[in-house]
Amino acid sequence: MKKYSTMHNFIPIILSISMLVLLSVTCAVPGNSGGSSDATMTAMSLEGTSLALQATQAALNQPATDTPIPTEIPPVIPEIITEQPVITVPPGLETESPPTPFIQPGQTMDLDALRKGAKILLFEDMSGNRYKVERYVKRALDEAGYIYTDVGSAEGWLKKELVSPADYDLLIISSELTGKISGEYFDYINERLQKGAGVIMEMWDIDSLSQGKIKKILDQCGVEVEKDWSNPGIRDVWYLIPDHPILTQPNEMGTLRPNRFWSGDVGDLMKIKYYNNKAVGDAAFVIGIDPSKPNSRAVLTSCLGGRLVLQTFDTHEYSREDMLKLWQNYVYYTLTNHFVYTQK
Repeated sequence: MKKYSTMHNFIPIILSISMLVLLSVTCAVPGNSGGSSDATMTAMSLEGTSLALQATQAALNQPATDTPIPTEIPPVIPEIITEQPVITVPPGLETESPPTPFIQPGQTMDLDALRKGAKILLFEDMSGNRYKVERYVKRALDEAGYIYTDVGSAEGWLKKELVSPADYDLLIISSELTGKISGEYFDYINERLQKGAGVIMEMWDIDSLSQGKIKKILDQCGVEVEKDWSNPGIRDVWYLIPDHPILTQPNEMGTLRPNRFWSGDVGDLMKIKYYNNKAVGDAAFVIGIDPSKPNSRAVLTSCLGGRLVLQTFDTHEYSREDMLKLWQNYVYYTLTNHFVYTQK
């Protein structure tokens, strides 16, 4: 299923302007009594105007390109395209060495220091796209003061980092624009999960991938796709577990306010997977579209001991302020559970 932004472009009407130019040039030509020089100038003027008309008509005959424009343009954050993944360091931390995430036996775990010194890999495919909108995930990390490796929307760089020996504490895969991170990428992500890494995935098109390699992750989590969430008239969501840490730490979440950025396919609704009438995994549905059905119609899932957060709706579908806070909560939550899991 495809999705589109909700505004349209207009083609400027320029043929009438060109005809006015032709009329003006014709009227300005001197009479025939001026001799051959005047006749030559007249011919050149008419020939130039005729060529301009032909170029104008050719331009109008070209098919219009469908370049959608979002309904609301959030602030633009300039991006620097480099040939290597960018290590982003918030202002004021350039000279500081992040604390090593290693707890000696008998020591107290300083989770705040561990989170701030975490190694984070960010893939966000809203980077460098034609909509020129702000990258909410990057902004959320920057405002919270995290240090991270940013591969933008470069799938090749993402693969390079996933197969590298780099010991990432958290992987963030925000696939909002295309939704097409697929196949072998889920093998690499699953390998990191098995080693204890935290993972946050924003995937709006799981329904088209659910029988592929992502299935291994979904089965461990204990969820499966219930139905596609395509072009809903109402996009209100409900907090199914209001006191869940994702909704309270470090930011207390208010209502998620719809922004209606996309039309078409805006996500997937998930349900708990059962085997012999027993839930397969430890999935908890945190946000859904129907509070009367807490085990289905979900758009935000936590599982694998809180090390995996799966968002199956589009980030830009809800207000900027709400989503910045929610993404900061995702990071705080998954890193906490990662360090508790790996430092037991």
